[in-house]
Amino acid sequence: MDVEQGRVLAGNWGYNFCNRVSSIGQSGGLLIIWDESVSVSIYSMNKNLIHVYISDNQNKFWVSCIYGHPKTHLRYTVWNQLITFKERLQDNEEWIVMGDFNQVLETKDKLSFKDTNIRGAELLRECPDSCMLSEVPPAGQYFTWTNNREGEEGTWERIDRCFASHAWFENHGKATLYNLPIVYSDHGAFVLSTEEQEGFTRRPYRFEAMWLTNNECEDVVRAAWNNDFQGSPAYVFVQKLKKEKEIRKEIQVVAEQEQIFWMQKSRINWILYGDRNTKFYHAVTTRRRIRNRITGIYTLRGTWRTHQQEIKEAFVEHFKDIYNQNEELDMETLRNKVEALNPPRLNDAQQEWLS
Repeated sequence: MDVEQGRVLAGNWGYNFCNRVSSIGQSGGLLIIWDESVSVSIYSMNKNLIHVYISDNQNKFWVSCIYGHPKTHLRYTVWNQLITFKERLQDNEEWIVMGDFNQVLETKDKLSFKDTNIRGAELLRECPDSCMLSEVPPAGQYFTWTNNREGEEGTWERIDRCFASHAWFENHGKATLYNLPIVYSDHGAFVLSTEEQEGFTRRPYRFEAMWLTNNECEDVVRAAWNNDFQGSPAYVFVQKLKKEKEIRKEIQVVAEQEQIFWMQKSRINWILYGDRNTKFYHAVTTRRRIRNRITGIYTLRGTWRTHQQEIKEAFVEHFKDIYNQNEELDMETLRNKVEALNPPRLNDAQQEWLS
């Protein structure tokens, strides 16, 4: 693709500006297009990488568009270019690396009856670690490339990815990466959206491990639990939780508490608390929340829904369908069904202790 072809293609898609690295035959080639809503500065370009700096009214970050070398034994040269580029960046600069890496990371990233080899995966795993990058968890289709062959000759791989720095995760915790279906090419496109999506309902109440480090924790819980509320057991329990929450607001957050908080949220078990880099724990937590976000769901009628309200309604409909079933079971039938599950049983000592 030459410059003029790139401009025509960008114009057809509604974009005013473009830059490109020409393909070699039918493979490779990089094209970056943008409109007047952002400012794009090209730092460097070659057949495998385009480094650009993007800014608008709210954001400023680096983007590296990648095409991994098609030859396995030469891919390390592209990874080394990324490591060299990282050395010129400040730790607090936001950076995204995205595109076709031409390399799987794990055995689960490849589906093939003929070839299960993932040679080169170890070198790619080392690259994000050296660059202090974490993967942006994707939603949608898992595999991003196919050889478009049928039956046992078919191969599917996940080789298109997006990695980002901890600084980027801190400022774009609501971002979502969508893997789109493979339709016209051997690759499926992906879309990285940094706009905040409409959220679900408020998160449920959870006890945080950091509270145990505060000497007032026990007094706060006792004061809340000693309140005399009238009503059903469930109502009384909820009221005590609300009271405890009000009192807890008085607890001052200190560095030790904040660190343990993010350690728990990141689900990483550390033996020593020596590193107070809470930004790292925050980035890990943000990645987990992106991964856990539900961006689409099939309804009971097989329709794909992506709007947040429709996703909520699909969940409600599903559980209503389960709990509104009119099947009536007599006690004997119910007992047999439970027994068939072979549930664990209490021994004599446990039964005596409970009584």
